[in-house]
Amino acid sequence: MKSILVMSISDCFDYVVHQPSLTPYIIISIQDSQNGFGLEFVESRFCKGVLTLYFDDISQAAPGLKLFTNNQALEIIAFLKKHEDVATIVIHCYAGESRSAAVASVLETLYDDCLVTSKRPPFPNMHVHKVLLDAVAKYW
Repeated sequence: MKSILVMSISDCFDYVVHQPSLTPYIIISIQDSQNGFGLEFVESRFCKGVLTLYFDDISQAAPGLKLFTNNQALEIIAFLKKHEDVATIVIHCYAGESRSAAVASVLETLYDDCLVTSKRPPFPNMHVHKVLLDAVAKYW
């Protein structure tokens, strides 16, 4: 069974530092395009892979901000395929509500047996959801 954990940046940091179990995991780190969050996750004994993506929580193009792209969706797909043997997927964005929730929502459709856990109510970014869902339909 896949376990998909949707978190804020601070919750993800706490998860990594205080490792609640000995279960290996991978991280999809979604950070703002300007300067990220000043924190980068790295592989470790339990963290088997990190994919860091930089885009903003927007649904249409806006000056100075970066929209989620099809290429980034393909990066997520390739990352998941590379680490298909890892059962725990940690996804974070700043608040753990919008961008990460959109990714988790699509991943939930990929795996027959999975559990999505989130501390906050999800408000998925519909642009991220649509772009990733379209990419999954073509390339998964």
